[in-house]
Amino acid sequence: MSERKNPAKEKITFIFRVASSEMPAQLQEIFESSIDKSLQGTVDWEVD
Repeated sequence: MSERKNPAKEKITFIFRVASSEMPAQLQEIFESSIDKSLQGTVDWEVD
């Protein structure tokens, strides 16, 4: 996991690198159930 901050845009980007193609769906479920709705942002599953 890594993190990039952009205070000017009030934006933080968290980058997760996973080995399994099934892991993004599992992470999505964890994020949606563990993070308060008011703190959730958008998810972009960009693949390198």
